[in-house]
Amino acid sequence: MTVAGCSVAALGAMRCRPMAAPEFARRWFADGPTPDALARAPIVVFDRDDPLQHAYLAARVAPGVAPPVHMVPSSANFVAAIGPGMGWGMVPDLQTRAAGAPALTAIDPAGTADVALHWQQWRLRSASLDRLAGAVIAGARSRLIAPRGARRRRFPSVIWWGTFLVELIALTAIGIQWRVAGRRGRSGWLGAAADRLAARAEPAGAARLAADPRLPHSEKANRRVQHYGWLLFGAVVSLPAFAAVATTGASFQIALVAWFASLYCCIDVAVASIVLLMLWRGWLPPFDDGGGEELLDSDPRPGGPWARAHLFDLSR
Repeated sequence: MTVAGCSVAALGAMRCRPMAAPEFARRWFADGPTPDALARAPIVVFDRDDPLQHAYLAARVAPGVAPPVHMVPSSANFVAAIGPGMGWGMVPDLQTRAAGAPALTAIDPAGTADVALHWQQWRLRSASLDRLAGAVIAGARSRLIAPRGARRRRFPSVIWWGTFLVELIALTAIGIQWRVAGRRGRSGWLGAAADRLAARAEPAGAARLAADPRLPHSEKANRRVQHYGWLLFGAVVSLPAFAAVATTGASFQIALVAWFASLYCCIDVAVASIVLLMLWRGWLPPFDDGGGEELLDSDPRPGGPWARAHLFDLSR
């Protein structure tokens, strides 16, 4: 659980195994960790909130098993209590390999439990605190293991991030090609596709304009549709990034950065799509084909019907 006002970083997992002194293991587990032996053998727990031993018993024996319990609320003394034979307990591999650790034996080498560790710190602009956090994170990740399921979660996150990156590259390429083609007097991929779709959308929009006296919408209403439509388009494009963040448990700020990147890269395709939608719905008047009395207007009002039909700038 993240504390309010703090940032959190995953460090890795601490692998624990059911360990006991050799003599204790020979006495209580002569036939191995059988359910009957586990139900009777004393255990050592860290405190009342230590679930590891009872979780192991619930999985191997049955929920609610209550063997004798010794409580030792100290990391060093926890292992020291298991060494003389007070009971067995779930001991981190790091402690069994530490210098001076008592000689212990695993009563069930395969019965491991991974405890995920995290680093939390105040969200303060402090160079010293950042250096400390960096040292802790680097040291922990060099000695801890990846939690179970992390590799399985990592593959989907790679797929999500890859999909998001491909989207950004494609949208950016379409926008750049459209602008370069425009400077050379060509329509570009986006312009050519928009022209074909507009030819299909205009008849439907004209029919709605003729049937509904409330159409077309005002310039202010259309700009509002463009604005919110662009934000929604960016959110849809960034869905793979949101999924990757949710899969890996990364910071929410990364999702916001991905959304802003989507908004920047998709603006040309988004606004062109929104304009075609408004044209199809009749919210915009049909585009003029170059003839008619509208061309006689020598001083069109910015934002008026003439400008909307002839001077529509997609980048705005």
